[in-house]
Amino acid sequence: PFASRLTHLTTFNGLLYDFQASGDFVLAQVDPDFSVQTRQVSGAPTWPNASVNSAVGTRMGKTSVAVCLVPPRFEIAPAAPAFLAVDGKTVDLGDGKSLSLPDGVGVRRKGNVYFITDKGGDSVRAEANPTWINVTVGLGRWPVEARGLLANANGNVNEIATRDGIALANPFSFEDLYHRYADSWRVPSKESLLRVCGDREIESGIPTRIFYANDLDPAVYERTRAVCIVAGVKIGPLLDACTLDVAVIGSDAAAQVFVGAPAPIAVGNVTTSDNSWKWLWLVLALVIVALIAFILWMFLIRKTP
Repeated sequence: PFASRLTHLTTFNGLLYDFQASGDFVLAQVDPDFSVQTRQVSGAPTWPNASVNSAVGTRMGKTSVAVCLVPPRFEIAPAAPAFLAVDGKTVDLGDGKSLSLPDGVGVRRKGNVYFITDKGGDSVRAEANPTWINVTVGLGRWPVEARGLLANANGNVNEIATRDGIALANPFSFEDLYHRYADSWRVPSKESLLRVCGDREIESGIPTRIFYANDLDPAVYERTRAVCIVAGVKIGPLLDACTLDVAVIGSDAAAQVFVGAPAPIAVGNVTTSDNSWKWLWLVLALVIVALIAFILWMFLIRKTP
């Protein structure tokens, strides 16, 4: 099976859900010999509640490979939106060229797409665009116990799990998804496969609220949705995801990843807590306190000679 990440996630079991936090995260981990991490950066200031991939790294056996977008002011040819690093060292891999690495790992480049594979059939596909990377992770065998943002819990397409194994059921609460879940899958700096990418400071944040295509300005929504429909994206959750991505990324090319993509088996939703009742109880408590204070004051006034 394959799973992917743009500004949305599709798990190996087929759950499509949004995960708009920023930072380095475990995208998938199957065993000590295969793991994938991504670096997600916020769309702030224009789109503070959305994020995109700026780098992806994988460890296959003892070999680590990273594909990184070129940071601002990085001295590299402008025609190359990304660079490749193997075991912490930058490697110049020309278009149409390939590398054979230890542990049976292979890297092949075709245009702006990097294919990374191991001898067991596990794979990472990184499509490097000027400001974002489309990532697809493939597993060489199935079923297998996978963990991370692309994994489901207990084989249930409507469940995901924190690093310590706590299952979260769809719909997910905002608090659980962006605190308990996100924090558990963050990668500490010393364990990151993406330190080679050259970012001076790694972002670590979460959105302030959920953000869907329907939250876009109506004019932006209509334009980007039309782009996706013309590209051939079918009506449904993928069209909504495409509409949001084209707007956030600011490029019609962002629609292409959704063309011909299989429809998700399930769609994850995020709920927010309704705190209105808490305010009601607070106001009621203040009224009661004020009333008691008034009664005591009247009682003291009457007792005063």
